[in-house]
Amino acid sequence: MLSRFLTSSGGTVAIALLSGCAVVEPGIDAFQPSEPVAAMETYHSSGLQCLGTLVEESAVRPVDIYVESIPDRTVPRFFRQRGLSRGGDWWIRTAVNRLDTDRIRLLIDTDVGPTTRRGNADLLVFNGAWTQFDRRGADRGAAVQVNVGNVLFTLGGDQSYDLIAADFSTSVDGVVKHASGVGLVVASTTGDADLLIDNGESAGAIALTGANVEGAQMAQRHITEAAVMVHIADYYDLDFRPCLEAGWANPQLTRSLINDYKRMQPVQRAKEFQTLLRDLGYYTASIDGVWGRATSNALMAFESDNDMPLSGTPSVGTYVTLANARQAVSTE
Repeated sequence: MLSRFLTSSGGTVAIALLSGCAVVEPGIDAFQPSEPVAAMETYHSSGLQCLGTLVEESAVRPVDIYVESIPDRTVPRFFRQRGLSRGGDWWIRTAVNRLDTDRIRLLIDTDVGPTTRRGNADLLVFNGAWTQFDRRGADRGAAVQVNVGNVLFTLGGDQSYDLIAADFSTSVDGVVKHASGVGLVVASTTGDADLLIDNGESAGAIALTGANVEGAQMAQRHITEAAVMVHIADYYDLDFRPCLEAGWANPQLTRSLINDYKRMQPVQRAKEFQTLLRDLGYYTASIDGVWGRATSNALMAFESDNDMPLSGTPSVGTYVTLANARQAVSTE
């Protein structure tokens, strides 16, 4: 079950969470090289591949990424002998590798210094710090409040929650370009988990159904992978939500859809969109493979109903969202 990301501009926003509703009250600082990690299948691999494809098709400038260490600045309130892993920068590198696009390249430290930056690429420096690692409990019926970034999330009561959160920032030429807060809250009694994201102008949560969050390192990996999606999307002015949500909801289908999308020629791609939009009740014209006004309007109607930016143009993000939506309808 996925919740929607909602714009937060001074008011309060309700977001469905583990055991009821969360009230978001708007309220990030920037912070301060290791070794690369081989690409591997991770929780958000399909979503990262989807976002990398969006970057490829946007035909924009390349970027080189340098990842600084992610220190642990938490003061644990429980398990005082257990700290967080120092592998946050490794997991960020793994996530960047999963984007699988030549437009984005990692700069790594070697014995003679960092690898050389490409002359036509911006240098994006990724840093952050772990800011929360504790347990929150509530009396029966009472609410539990947690801060992630600058957003206050109010959880349902009647159980305890384990919370890990981090603040991240990316900068270009020493100027902070984007800041975010990402956290994972796990209900101690049920094991249900929610990924909480403060993305500056928007905040929201995604329910990680079936998540295997056993221990702090699992939670840290969820958080860093989501943070990479948030910051890469911001750099390229893309919407990360369709890729994040579709990649988590059905990773195998999403991976297959991405590969199919890359192989399609323009006419076949238009026919696929028209068919999906027809099956979902948005398109009534002929399946002719011509991307005209009727197809564009139908896609914008779907985007509007799903709180997506209105584009009216095909992209891998909208394609996987449409396909997952049809899959959900067909299994009801």
